[in-house]
Amino acid sequence: MKRLLPLLITVVLLAAMATGGIWLAFSESGLGTLARLGASASGGRLTLEQPSGRLLGPLAFARVVWREPGTEVVIESLHIDWSPAALLEKRLSIAELAAARVTIEIASSDEASAPPPSLRLPLAVDVNSMAIARLDYGKLFSADDLHAAYAGDGASHRLTRVRGRFGKTAIAGEMTLGADVPLLVRAGATLSGQLDEKPVSLAVDAAGPLERFVLKVVAEEGLRGDGQVTVTPFARHSFADARLALTDVDPAAWIAGAPVARLTLRAQIKPDERHNGALSGDFNVSNSMAGPLDRQRLPLESLSGRFDWADDGARLAGLVARLPGQGRLSGSGVWRDGSLDLDLEAKGLDAAQLASALRSTRLNGPISASIASDRQQLAVRLGDTRFVLDVKASHEHGRVSLSRLELAAGAARLRARGELDTSQDMAFSAAGELERFDPSRFARVPAAMLNGTLSASGRLRAKGSAPASQPRPVVEAQFVLRDSRLAGQPLTGRGDLVIDWPRIPRADVQLAAGPNTLTARGAFGQTGDRLQVDIDAPALASYGIDGGLT
Repeated sequence: MKRLLPLLITVVLLAAMATGGIWLAFSESGLGTLARLGASASGGRLTLEQPSGRLLGPLAFARVVWREPGTEVVIESLHIDWSPAALLEKRLSIAELAAARVTIEIASSDEASAPPPSLRLPLAVDVNSMAIARLDYGKLFSADDLHAAYAGDGASHRLTRVRGRFGKTAIAGEMTLGADVPLLVRAGATLSGQLDEKPVSLAVDAAGPLERFVLKVVAEEGLRGDGQVTVTPFARHSFADARLALTDVDPAAWIAGAPVARLTLRAQIKPDERHNGALSGDFNVSNSMAGPLDRQRLPLESLSGRFDWADDGARLAGLVARLPGQGRLSGSGVWRDGSLDLDLEAKGLDAAQLASALRSTRLNGPISASIASDRQQLAVRLGDTRFVLDVKASHEHGRVSLSRLELAAGAARLRARGELDTSQDMAFSAAGELERFDPSRFARVPAAMLNGTLSASGRLRAKGSAPASQPRPVVEAQFVLRDSRLAGQPLTGRGDLVIDWPRIPRADVQLAAGPNTLTARGAFGQTGDRLQVDIDAPALASYGIDGGLT
């Protein structure tokens, strides 16, 4: 009997272990115990909340959290359906791995690290279906509806049938990663989406060792161009260099009312070794269809410059814009706190190349601008031997203000100022003066010599109307012309108008051009209105019209 006692004890222990193993593997309470054991064994880094199911599968956790210094991974609503029998073949086989949300937070580091010496797994792994409803990788990117299949053996890791969405962009592709040094990456994907309601498709390829691989992007639809990034995930900077090239870009194809152009854009970017997280590079834009705005062309031949980007903003240096007719803008800019400040110098600017109706000029002088989402300011002072243009304008708190506009050529001068409230009714006011002003000196129009004043105020929409409603101007305007000449003939006059479109409640206009006169008094546009117009124009030949009108 004593000889049988050790054997009996051994059988009892084996039976107890088998019973415990069966309980752990086949019961939900056993799964809960294993979850607590796993959390304890991890030193508190792993948390498994609300386990359900059984270890032999399927099993689920309401929340899985892994925390260690610098890293936090949170998986919500994790579901696993696997086949334990495959372990007998030294293979981990998972039919389905699904999560409602995965959040990854990894603290940024400015220090380089070594790539892993090997990514071999102790056994083969295959996951027939992986699904993540939402993936957030810090503030870098977010993705939705991710699906894929995974297979890993001693030689490589393979992701196939990859598909998902980045915002409104769909992605589909596959990837292979070698398990041994140099950990070769091979990947291909297609990104399809819309840019300004137009279809865009990009082909993406990656190849090279994981320590330093090349990512290439080629536009296949909607755009023409390509880009390339040398990715260095273990170095101090996440990439070594990047370049972008776009060709045949037409602003009119993307923005309604924009001028036609054929732009080629090129940019190169590198990390700035002097500052952590800083970037530097250069860019160039060329336009093979430059022309004046009144012909629906963009009056720009090329634009180039350098930039430095850091945490506190960006600096633009060496800016050079070449305009048709040998005009040139050069200067610098600063982007900080959501605002772009530009300081430019114009040289040889030809107004006729900007709008063909204008006279040719060679304007020189400073141009400064400040552009933010809620505020824009512009100051221009240009001149040559014949002309001076002085402008100061701003847009802030929904109000456009032209505090100064002065155009002068010798003794001829035009001054104007005004304001426009861009709220619902778009109220405005404007005033201007003319002194010996000859418009033919500035534009290709008949010669004149004008002296006078103009003032106007009102609103461009009816009170209380929606911003998208049709304009309905209400305007009060007065003008005076004195000691003026048009086409060699004396010109005088005055006017007082009230417009409540489509009605003119008041009109009182008197004009005299040489022996020709026009008067209009009264109202028009409503039952009972009466507008009397008297025209006595016996001599119109000076204005290019044969005969007269009386």
